[in-house]
Amino acid sequence: MQFICKMQKPPLHVIAVWMQDPLAGFGDLLRGTMHLCHLSQQLHFTLTIDAQMHPVCKHLLLQNAHDHSEYVIQNKHAVHRFINGDKQELFNVITNAIHAGQTHPLLIFSNLTVSMNVIPNIQTKSYIRNILTPTQAFKTTFNCMCTNFKINRPYTVIHIRMGDEDLVHNTVIPEKYKNVLNIIDTHTNKRNNQTNVHIISDSWNFKQHLGAVRPHLANRIIPTKPVHLSHSTEADADMIKDTLFDLYLLMNATAIKTYTNYTWVSGFVQWVSHAFNVPLIRINPEFCKMNASMPPSLQQRQPRFGLSSPMHTMQYMQPAKPVASLKMMQLKNA
Repeated sequence: MQFICKMQKPPLHVIAVWMQDPLAGFGDLLRGTMHLCHLSQQLHFTLTIDAQMHPVCKHLLLQNAHDHSEYVIQNKHAVHRFINGDKQELFNVITNAIHAGQTHPLLIFSNLTVSMNVIPNIQTKSYIRNILTPTQAFKTTFNCMCTNFKINRPYTVIHIRMGDEDLVHNTVIPEKYKNVLNIIDTHTNKRNNQTNVHIISDSWNFKQHLGAVRPHLANRIIPTKPVHLSHSTEADADMIKDTLFDLYLLMNATAIKTYTNYTWVSGFVQWVSHAFNVPLIRINPEFCKMNASMPPSLQQRQPRFGLSSPMHTMQYMQPAKPVASLKMMQLKNA
């Protein structure tokens, strides 16, 4: 009797390439990465994140080169771009590569998701936390800024999104700012036990305005100057750090209260809420209820800032490692 051993094909290797695109902010990249992570579990392919062409790279442990770093640079013209694209087409590109037995990495740049309210599973959350693990240098920067801004845990963050008119085009619209003042007054009122609340915004101009008309809130307004990461350049190094500070501040919050000028929630806060189990509350007058993305149980919240040892390539079947303690990025007086 003859036994024929059939060699099993290696799984397809998909590289999620983080790039700059005016239509894709950092929240969009997180959303697209979560979706690819979900697909990797469904379709059994290997997923790697490549951030070397994105400005956040130097502040994340992802800056460490993976085996195909040079391949990505040499083939950036061949990256499949799915920014606001078609989900079915993305699915077809991956499944066609699998069926064809493609041996070279498939490069994808995407912000797609199944649903804007999808809650990632534990494996996907662990993967996102892992890739957002900061460098030691940025941990030091974060802690120093927390000390300077007198931030102590536990705290709530109020996030005011004014939109790209402010963030990208630096347009000052006083009437738009006035519409938010009563909302901020309500959610910073000491009589409502709103004591340890910090305010961030995508608008530097709004924060300046708020400090002028509400001087008693000056110590609650985080004086970072954010930048749209897909519009940033090397000259914006300080603003990139400020933007990442806001991001990690959100990750460590007890809750996020968000106001937006748009009809949708900012991806910058929404996908942090999903990945790090931080309750997200819309405080627009028409949405004064808990957002549907709030995790079902606060008891299941886990420490932030990634896994104990960086893992830049995840096989779909690999069990999630235990999440590290907050000693990685301890806030003062936490």
